[in-house]
Amino acid sequence: MSKVLGKMHDYMLEQGIINYSNNRSVSMYTGKYERLFQSLNLREKDVSRLTLSINEIEEILEFKLPASAYKYSAWWANESEGTHTHALAWLMAGWKTAEVIPGSKVTFIK
Repeated sequence: MSKVLGKMHDYMLEQGIINYSNNRSVSMYTGKYERLFQSLNLREKDVSRLTLSINEIEEILEFKLPASAYKYSAWWANESEGTHTHALAWLMAGWKTAEVIPGSKVTFIK
């Protein structure tokens, strides 16, 4: 049984489903924005800055972002508690938003 779990763990690590950061426990996000988490988590390790258009983010998510994501840069705040729980998708993948042009693009940094 432990060999099966080991193989499953290795697969999840390779796929970016789990991520060890700063020797803490496993970082895993399983909410509505999980596809964004996975996409960011799978980026090359040497990539420390990434700019995505709103359209690219919606293609990753496979759904349209709420109107507030288009209008307010505050929607993209790096808030791990409170009302912006969607931010956990990038925060738990080890990224932060650095520059937001509402309705246009978002730049993430490690």
